[in-house]
Amino acid sequence: MDGLFDFEQILRPLHSNVSRDNKASDSILLQDDLEGNAAGVGTLAVVAGLFERSVAPVVVIAGLIGNLIALFVFSERSMQRRSSNVYLTGISLAGVGFLACVTLSWTAHTSINVYEFDGACQILTYVTYVSSFLGVWYVVCFTVERYVAVHYPLRRLSLCTATKARRTVIALALFAGVAYHYAAWTSGVIEPWPGGGRICVPQRRYTPVMSVVYVVDTVVTLLLPFVVITLLNVRIAVTVFRHNRDRQAMASRAVPLRRYTWTAFDHDRDRLRLRRYIRTHVGHRRSPNDQFRVTKLLLTISVAFLALNLPRHATRAYNLAASAADDHYRPSLTFLACEKLFNVVYYTHFAVNIVLYAAVSGKKFRSALRRRCRGLC
Repeated sequence: MDGLFDFEQILRPLHSNVSRDNKASDSILLQDDLEGNAAGVGTLAVVAGLFERSVAPVVVIAGLIGNLIALFVFSERSMQRRSSNVYLTGISLAGVGFLACVTLSWTAHTSINVYEFDGACQILTYVTYVSSFLGVWYVVCFTVERYVAVHYPLRRLSLCTATKARRTVIALALFAGVAYHYAAWTSGVIEPWPGGGRICVPQRRYTPVMSVVYVVDTVVTLLLPFVVITLLNVRIAVTVFRHNRDRQAMASRAVPLRRYTWTAFDHDRDRLRLRRYIRTHVGHRRSPNDQFRVTKLLLTISVAFLALNLPRHATRAYNLAASAADDHYRPSLTFLACEKLFNVVYYTHFAVNIVLYAAVSGKKFRSALRRRCRGLC
């Protein structure tokens, strides 16, 4: 095929730039696949190219703008008093870093390809690895915090504080910065075949090391977070459902008692006054409705995270298993085209967060945005 959807142009980015899952040997073998298998995957490759060139830019630009707005809102001093907002700030910052690298990868379609330059290749690959790791593990931290708040409400006031959340966010960032230093010195700019152009990929001399690192990274950024997020969210959802059911049952039983027993009415009134006094005089404690809102936001973010990350991670796990079973395994063009489509779905995960914040947090998020905008005027 010629023109806009030339197969080499469609599939080449899978072996370059921000892709974390590629091996240098795959890039070298791509030309043979293009010549032998192009006819069988023409439609899928065209769809993959269309998604990357038409849909992906819209998703990524919208995600960049959305994450910058969220970062602008959550960085407000009053918003930073809540531990959940600290984690949401970290998620937004990781999203900005990742999507910025994706945006720069599109310079490959222009006369100035940033990833063709040594130095830029290594730095942007490093930032991609770090931001991708942080985007996953900040969601895990948010989930753990909500799990503690729901299951251990008496410990929430001492464990789920904004100060501890900031320490966790900074500690994770430092860990990721040190753990992924290899991404910089194992990457390089090569020309996989004559006339194929220069691309940024892991260097071939580090293939044995990268094979081990690839397995560890898959467990750390894929398997472990998915298991933790899924299990904790199921526990949280079940507990919230039970609490709501018990509260409704208690409310239905309390109505007839209040009709005939003034003592019960007075007791409930005194208890309500006590709650108001505690909320007014004992720190900044959240109301049950506020706690429920934050928990609902977590469940929404987690479900979107799992749904939009699963296709890409499933292909990555399959590629890992196939490589372990067959040393000579190389992905087919169909697999590579599917991987490209799933990458666009993966980018969507970074773009939808602003919509979830506005829809689930609702009034508080919009009020904070208005305050920040008024502060600029």
